[in-house]
Amino acid sequence: MITGTIVSEGDRLNVIPSHFGRYFTVFESNVFDIVRGLFKKYTGGYWEFVELSNGGMFMYPLVGYKKVFLENNMNMNSAELSPRAAGVAVCLIVLSGLSFEYPDSSFAKHYHALRDYAYDGDLSNDDMAGIAKITD
Repeated sequence: MITGTIVSEGDRLNVIPSHFGRYFTVFESNVFDIVRGLFKKYTGGYWEFVELSNGGMFMYPLVGYKKVFLENNMNMNSAELSPRAAGVAVCLIVLSGLSFEYPDSSFAKHYHALRDYAYDGDLSNDDMAGIAKITD
C-alpha cells in the first residue's frame, strides 16, 4: 500500500519545487485553475501538501467540508469526495495535461505515482471510485 504523509510546516516552501523544479509554479497555478472549474464552492484557502511513499506528491484544500462535490464538464461526470481525494483528482487532471505540454519535465512520472496511490493508497473505496469518475 502506498502511503501519504502531510508535509510539515517547515518543509512546505520547498516541497513543490523539489518535485517539479523550474515548473513548480506551472503545476501550482494549474491546480488552482482546475479546482475552480471542478469545485464550484471553492473560494480559496489553505492547502495541505502530501508526499507519497512512492515518490509522488499532491495537494488538497482544507475547505471545512467533510465531502466536496466535483463536477467535470469535460466528461460529464460528478462525484462527492473527501477533500483529500478531491485533491488527488484535481492533481491527476493537472499532471496528465502538463505531461503532454512539458514532456521533458517530471509531470508524467508524478502522474503515474499519484495514479498508483489513487488505486493502491490509503483512500476509501468510495473515494477511489469517485476519483475514477472525475478523471475518466
